[in-house]
Amino acid sequence: MSQGAGRKSNSWKPKRTDLIWRDREQDVMKEVARVLGHEMVTTQTPRFLGARQTALSRILACQTAAERTALDAEVERISREGNPEEIKRRLAGKFHKKRVHQAMQDQYREIGLSSIVIAAYTREDGKLVVDAYDRISELTGVALPSFEQMYSNEMLTMKASLLKYLLAIRAKQIQGATTIGATVNAEGPKVALTYTAAGFPILPRPMSTRGWKKDHWETLFMDYMGCHYKLATGGNSSHPPYGDIQQQQMTFIENKYLPQNMKIAQAPPGDSRASTSVLFQINTEENR
Repeated sequence: MSQGAGRKSNSWKPKRTDLIWRDREQDVMKEVARVLGHEMVTTQTPRFLGARQTALSRILACQTAAERTALDAEVERISREGNPEEIKRRLAGKFHKKRVHQAMQDQYREIGLSSIVIAAYTREDGKLVVDAYDRISELTGVALPSFEQMYSNEMLTMKASLLKYLLAIRAKQIQGATTIGATVNAEGPKVALTYTAAGFPILPRPMSTRGWKKDHWETLFMDYMGCHYKLATGGNSSHPPYGDIQQQQMTFIENKYLPQNMKIAQAPPGDSRASTSVLFQINTEENR
């Protein structure tokens, strides 16, 4: 009886040329221009892809032994630790569907494996996306609706559960310091935070604000909102662009969540204590 031609799935490993393109893009572009006989080129220049491969090969061939050793060490490090986060996000946006679909096809053709994949990736703006992938009816050649169409409620529950789980993981990764507020100097009072399972900060109850001044209230507000923004951006930033949000609300907030004709305005000068205490429901009378 035939034993078939089973093989292990290929493991991911970056190529030397991948890292040269990542780290020396300008040098590669100059070499592409020489290959094509142009003064300048862009990625949209005709025959760019073929010329880029030639340029990468030339640069690789001209490396010294020390440069080649350093490049190979970087290849091994990336193979072990993975791509930098910004590169993962960019590649996921381009290739997530293609990679999963190709894996499904290979597994079915090699070992008859049928699968439903519920997976998540992070977009370049830091937002998590959960998606479902299903090619069972297509690969088996059977005319049926997709698994997700037939079991939509169950799939929706699974995707929501995965998103909740990944948000909890992200929260643990980016929480960082557990004190905020009044950090304008080393002697100022601080507020210890706890977090929800999804990573949202929780102010203590009760919270002592006795002796706080205007700058303490302002810093409490900025730090607390920064915790939320850091979570929303996947750890990219803890500094909300208040001016941009005020001027371009629909760029940051989906239209369906914006009340009609709503305008965001800055609090009146000197109103930090009153506006912040109302927002956080802090009883300032008890803390005078």
